[in-house]
Amino acid sequence: MNKIKQQILNLNESTNIFAQICFKIILTIYLFGKFCVNPQYRSEKISRFIYPKYIHQKSTFTKLNRYPTIFKICKDYIKNDKTRNILSFGCSTGEEVYTLRKQFPHSIIYGTDINKYCLKKAKKNFNHPNNIFLHSLSKEFKKLTNLDIIFCLAVFQNSENRSNHEIKKVVILFLNFRNNLNCWIKS
Repeated sequence: MNKIKQQILNLNESTNIFAQICFKIILTIYLFGKFCVNPQYRSEKISRFIYPKYIHQKSTFTKLNRYPTIFKICKDYIKNDKTRNILSFGCSTGEEVYTLRKQFPHSIIYGTDINKYCLKKAKKNFNHPNNIFLHSLSKEFKKLTNLDIIFCLAVFQNSENRSNHEIKKVVILFLNFRNNLNCWIKS
C-alpha cells in the first residue's frame, strides 16, 4: 500500500502535465470519499467553512489525561472543598472534560467547542449531570458567567503555528480567541 501511495505522490512532482492532472483527480476522489464516509473529517471541513474566523485549531485530536502535570498542579492549588465552575474551551470530543471530572468531582464542568460533531460525541461518551457541553457560538455559552477556572489547552496547537514566520498569525488567532471570551476578560 505504501508503494502505491508513493507512486501517486510522485505523480504530483512529475514534469508530465498528464501525470499532474491524474494526481489531482485521484486526490479529489480520495478527499471526496473521505468527506462522505468519515464524519469527523466531514465535521472539521464543514466547521472551517461555516465558521472560518472562529477556528483556532484545524485538528480535533484529543486524548484522556493529556496534561496530567497541569491538572495535578491545578488540583493541588485549588482546594477541592466546594463546587467550582470550570470551562474547557475547545473541548473537542470531551476527553479533557472527563479528565477534569476525575480531578474535580464536585464541580460543574462546561465543555465548549465550535465543532457540532465533536460536541455530539462528547455528550454521548461523557454524559454526567455536571458536564455541560455547549457550542462556542451559542447564546448559552455567551451568557456563561462566574467561571472559577478556564482551561484552553492546545487550542492554538497546530503545525502552521510552529514556525517563526507564523508568529503574527498566532497573535491574530489569540486576539480572535480573546474576543470570543470577552464576556470574562476585563480590560
